Amino acid sequence: MSKPRTDLLQGTLDLLILKTLALGPQHGWGISQRIQQISDDVLRVNQGSLYPALHRLEVQGWVTSEWGTSENNREAKFYRLTRAGLKQLEVETADKTRFQLWIAFDYGGRREIVDAARRAAEAGEELDEGTFGSYLYAPEMPDPDLLIRTSGELRISNFLLWQLAYAELVFVDTLWPDFGESELRSALHEYAKRRRRFGGRS
Repeated sequence: MSKPRTDLLQGTLDLLILKTLALGPQHGWGISQRIQQISDDVLRVNQGSLYPALHRLEVQGWVTSEWGTSENNREAKFYRLTRAGLKQLEVETADKTRFQLWIAFDYGGRREIVDAARRAAEAGEELDEGTFGSYLYAPEMPDPDLLIRTSGELRISNFLLWQLAYAELVFVDTLWPDFGESELRSALHEYAKRRRRFGGRS
């Protein structure tokens, strides 16, 4: 019997889009502008990331679209949150009233994978990615969207080897004790420019 595993949105961009459309229907450019505004200019979403995410949300049934006229009298596709999308947004944000801090003490990514495989084998599980993930040390922790590695090191050092499969990696020279708001903003700007494909070719 596999442990329960919570299905989460593929990334924070999906959640940001749902939050933005909760304010009302909007076309693609308007969505990217709203995200930029609500993040105080920290996040800038390019088209290569935005439209695949919108398509993904339409397939899920959380967003619908129709053609209309923009404020510049140009034809544009407007996206609207569906009832299912609103319900999903409520589920995703129901317990998001504070940050969660995860501390990896005496942790090794390879050891976590070996331990998970051993426990699954002992349970006689027929494995797929979801079932295997439920045997990790913290299955309720969503996969990271972004890993920031400080101190000029260009490696992940055996950290979250399974969970970082599709994470974006940003490496900075700043030492961890000196890492502050400006460095975080720079890393988020870099992340926002990335085109995330989650294993796809385009």
